[in-house]
Amino acid sequence: MKHPKIAGAVPIEIKLADKDWTLDTLMERLENQLVGQYLRAPECTHGVFVVGFVGGKSYWLDPVSSAHLSFEEVMLRLEKRAAELETEHQGKKVEAIKVIGIDFRAP
Repeated sequence: MKHPKIAGAVPIEIKLADKDWTLDTLMERLENQLVGQYLRAPECTHGVFVVGFVGGKSYWLDPVSSAHLSFEEVMLRLEKRAAELETEHQGKKVEAIKVIGIDFRAP
């Protein structure tokens, strides 16, 4: 028997930040792919956005100021946007969006 408080499915979107992903593109994928597509399914109320980094890119450009952002700064921006999306969808069916950054570089 399925517990009524447990999500039926939790979509996980995974991106490798070292590819040609800009901050804008990562934000767009968070919003339009994870929330806009995958969380449309009736049984999906929670989503996970995982971004991996192996060190192949030294920085990302801030789309407004053109400042160089580190992987950690990109993750903070994505986490902030996820929180905003949760608030925007409050009372609808999106309950939680978790952003996870995994830094695969050698310590």
